[in-house]
Amino acid sequence: VPGWDCHGLPIELKVLQNLSSEERQNLSPIKLRRKARDFASKTVDQQKAGFQRYGVWADWEKPYLTMLPAYEAAQLDVFGQMVLKGYIYRGKKPV
Repeated sequence: VPGWDCHGLPIELKVLQNLSSEERQNLSPIKLRRKARDFASKTVDQQKAGFQRYGVWADWEKPYLTMLPAYEAAQLDVFGQMVLKGYIYRGKKPV
């Protein structure tokens, strides 16, 4: 199954690099995330096309993308299970 890590600081930074100073100042966090999602989608499509051109065989119709709501929901579910089992707690030192 092909997959991409589609969100986070590296993608947001890449989007910010392509904006003018004025555009950056007028950018809300929500608008930045939308631009980052659009950038990630475009990049995934470009990379997928490249892999297909090289003949990589995969289930291209159902890739795993970390920006999909189903993926995010699954991560929250696992985190919630870890909290309930006591694996997540507030201590004196961050790890």
